[in-house]
Amino acid sequence: MAPGQPAENREAVLATLSFLPSVYPLVRQYEQISELNVNGTIVPMGRTRIPVATPWDRWNAQGRLDHQLGQKDSLTYRYQWGRFEAPLATLGPGMTNNSFGPRFASSEEIVYASHAVSHTRVFSPRWLNEVRLAYTRAFNDAQPLGEAGPSTAINNFFTFGGAVAAPWQRDARSWQWQDVVTHQQGRHGLKAGVDLNRVRVFVLNQATVRGQWTFMNFADFLYRAFRFTQAFVPSITDIVSLQHSYFVQDDIKIRLNLTVNIGLRYQIADVPEGLYGTTDPALLAVGVPEPVRRDSNDWAPRVGIAYSPGKGRMVLRGGFGISYLQGTSNTFVPMTRNNYPRNAVDERAQAATVNQYPTIPPKPAAIPPLNPAQVFTNAMPDIQNPTTHFYSASVQRQFGRDYIAELGYSGNRSYHLQRMGERNPAILTEAQGNRSSRRKTRTASRRNPRGV
Repeated sequence: MAPGQPAENREAVLATLSFLPSVYPLVRQYEQISELNVNGTIVPMGRTRIPVATPWDRWNAQGRLDHQLGQKDSLTYRYQWGRFEAPLATLGPGMTNNSFGPRFASSEEIVYASHAVSHTRVFSPRWLNEVRLAYTRAFNDAQPLGEAGPSTAINNFFTFGGAVAAPWQRDARSWQWQDVVTHQQGRHGLKAGVDLNRVRVFVLNQATVRGQWTFMNFADFLYRAFRFTQAFVPSITDIVSLQHSYFVQDDIKIRLNLTVNIGLRYQIADVPEGLYGTTDPALLAVGVPEPVRRDSNDWAPRVGIAYSPGKGRMVLRGGFGISYLQGTSNTFVPMTRNNYPRNAVDERAQAATVNQYPTIPPKPAAIPPLNPAQVFTNAMPDIQNPTTHFYSASVQRQFGRDYIAELGYSGNRSYHLQRMGERNPAILTEAQGNRSSRRKTRTASRRNPRGV
């Protein structure tokens, strides 16, 4: 028993490990066996890996229906469906804790469905129009199998209790409308189109709302925690964005052996309001940036060429283009989950946790104001969409009647990629800088006693 620890607290701490006797029969052998002195008592310790089976089932289905409405009209319907079920989730450690089998684990379910309807209308031998409507939904769900209590992590030992993020859900839906017109005029094959896509993504992340205990070692586990963290509210992100795309394209048959393709695409997307930045003077003063401005400069040209010199036994091809990645949930969610007030937590250090575990401390009634020293994540107001330049070149040659050889090269270059960095790094005072400089000098002048 630790100094000053009440007997009832000691019993409550040990009761949290009452599940271990049911785990011991699963252990085949221990490795790195050692003895640990815990408050004057020698406790044998060893490492092992508990075998845990993670079966899963997957179903997939697809269908297609084509109907000729008339000589000039046709209708096509496509359907895709998929389902994934796992009694023990295969997601990351934040969503499930499979260390002790199903005791603290979460189940996992993924359902995907896509419906697409397209109508093709032939106006004349030179004019063709295709309209496409599509709806897609992907639903991910991770639910704790048992009672989802607080999470307990003992450094260099193990973690038990429910996963901090579970129950976790992600519901992504998209509604898309696309219209493409094709016209053949002499040597020109012209295309023009518009694509509107409305995306909505809802993400629920518990984010330690049930509490998380952290212990530096096993001795501390018995009577004092290094840190207790509890989020005030679950992290809920609801993203709605309308993405626009417009393009024109021309396939030019300059000669029988020379074809040039040129095109231009423009795209723009709404920035989800309320997820980035702030206009509150108090939050601006502590470093939260202003709201993100919409990136409206995404012009994407493309050009390609195919040339067959001589008698047509060789073909030279080349191409260049630019593409942009519009914002998705994989972009939005990580940057908003750690933003105030979603990242507001009740955190208690070691002095306030002595003899408290496993009792959850009462949560403050109100979310505290943003602490300038607290870590938070946000996007800069002038953030731009990731951009990629891609290019290719190839030569194809026919040998005899039965052989064709081809040599090609393709490459790409990307920029405006998203990365994280510190906006307000710590700055040493002159006195701290001088002490740091002297410390480095003394360290550099020492001779390594094991050196040659």
